[in-house]
Amino acid sequence: KPYQKRAQLSLKDLSDIWQLEKNESGKVIFKVNKQSEAVKLYADDKLKLSELLNMIESTIPYESLLYYLNLNKVDGSAIDSKKLETAKLMLDMGLMTETEYKKLKSRYGS
Repeated sequence: KPYQKRAQLSLKDLSDIWQLEKNESGKVIFKVNKQSEAVKLYADDKLKLSELLNMIESTIPYESLLYYLNLNKVDGSAIDSKKLETAKLMLDMGLMTETEYKKLKSRYGS
């Protein structure tokens, strides 16, 4: 259990930016907490995008990620779904070609 406690603490090390969601089967997915103080500051134009991105990058909860990955408790299907959502958004914005999108779609599902 000490590893589990360390994994839980790593989510809140420096901020409330990260959150952990569990589904019915006990699998987890890590998300950026859209209600965090940092995101609120960004929404209120009190924090630059580059500063928010730096905070997100600097607070990645590695211990927690490793703990759940080692236990095979990460919800891979939810992650694949999020990747496809992002790929579609990138395609719509012209940041990805149709060929690249189709390749990712065949890799991560329909």
